[in-house]
Amino acid sequence: MCLAWNVDEPSQVFQRSAIAGLGQLLPADVSLPMLPVLLPRELLDPNRATALAWLARDAWLSRLLAGPVLALPEWLASQRPFGDSGPALGELWDLPAAVAVIPLDSPTSRAAEVLQMWCVADLGQRLATDHRNALPALPERLSTEPDVRCFVVRSDTGMASRNVVGTSWMLGFELALRVLREGNPKVLRALAAEWIVTGDVRTGLVRRVGLGQKLDLVTSRNWLLPADNWNEVPQGYRPRGRVGFAASLEAAWNVILGAGTQDAGSRPWPDKVAALHTFVSRAWGPVVGAALLSRAQRVVLWHTDNEEESAGPARGIGKLLCELAGRQGVECPDAELRRVSSTSILAVEGEVQPRLQRDIRVNQEGAVLFNITQGNRLMGLAAYNLARRHPGDLWLAYRDVDNTGLDYTGIRFEGLEPITFRLQGDARRARVNWDFIFRRSDRRTTEVDWGNVLDNILAVPE
Repeated sequence: MCLAWNVDEPSQVFQRSAIAGLGQLLPADVSLPMLPVLLPRELLDPNRATALAWLARDAWLSRLLAGPVLALPEWLASQRPFGDSGPALGELWDLPAAVAVIPLDSPTSRAAEVLQMWCVADLGQRLATDHRNALPALPERLSTEPDVRCFVVRSDTGMASRNVVGTSWMLGFELALRVLREGNPKVLRALAAEWIVTGDVRTGLVRRVGLGQKLDLVTSRNWLLPADNWNEVPQGYRPRGRVGFAASLEAAWNVILGAGTQDAGSRPWPDKVAALHTFVSRAWGPVVGAALLSRAQRVVLWHTDNEEESAGPARGIGKLLCELAGRQGVECPDAELRRVSSTSILAVEGEVQPRLQRDIRVNQEGAVLFNITQGNRLMGLAAYNLARRHPGDLWLAYRDVDNTGLDYTGIRFEGLEPITFRLQGDARRARVNWDFIFRRSDRRTTEVDWGNVLDNILAVPE
């Protein structure tokens, strides 16, 4: 089954599984007339009504994915997938539809609940009623979609209920509506059977929602959350599936579709950075800036054998960071200098990975960042490869010469696709001259005077 709880009665667990297990009850090659023989007895007794409604919904999803070749047996046509007041499966069988699975925070249960939201294209106005009054703001949203009917089934009631609070269902609805319009079978299957989504939606943007108990659900589904909820996900959270974030409907669609890089909007630097790894060159500003903005407890300075361009600056930056910490009245970070190749991706990965793995393993409560602003393209590609091998555990940070303010570009992986976002720097992290740190100048023309650099960084404008 898709979900499991240890705190509720077996019937409650079964009911939740009946909602969140959409797309998992029917084998791909099963013949529908054979289902009464294949179904295990525990599905039919003592949860017969729940099991048959679950079966009806899964059968309809199979029909939507397989096309009209899948015939509906007579015994199943009379089942009502959305409760006694809803239409029979026979009335729905040939109508186009899409469905999203949505978590609900429940103030009356020890665990979050789950909701299926079905959007049905009813061009012939064959369905007399639907469940549009089950969710707040849904009637207003459907007023602009006259040919769409919505049906809702919940794990705590087994049917539509009118006591849902909030609009965290809106992201699932908008995604299902787009599937209905575009008829994309890949997204239809993924949204129905592989993802659980939550998010408010306003003018095409995905807004923050209250997570409450939602992340306590034990599910094999992937999670799709608003980008604004990024910092509310516990650092050590490790679901069975992966976690995707989206700041817009278009980004959410791409997450479900698995189409390329995802844009997660803007977010502040992590509150706690256990370790900052960084390549080093004479362009010291992005390295020092990343260390100050992250307040990293440990900084690993990866340098090449080139004394003038990398090894010397690495020693200078290590001493500078300790001097700055002392002047700021905070503990000197543990600065470690490590040699790294600049001519082989394989060599860089082999040298960096053991140290990274140690930090990731030890620092479960703090983020591990890698500043890839410095270094050549081969070194950057190696760090990118390492981030792909440690999805969710390793953040990449890059400061472009054209960046303004204190912002860096952040990159991390959830699965095979990268998520990119703007890391917003907070000047209050350190009382320093940020303009000097990030000034644009040709730092390659003269040798770095680290004493002068320290004095200028501490010369804070009034």
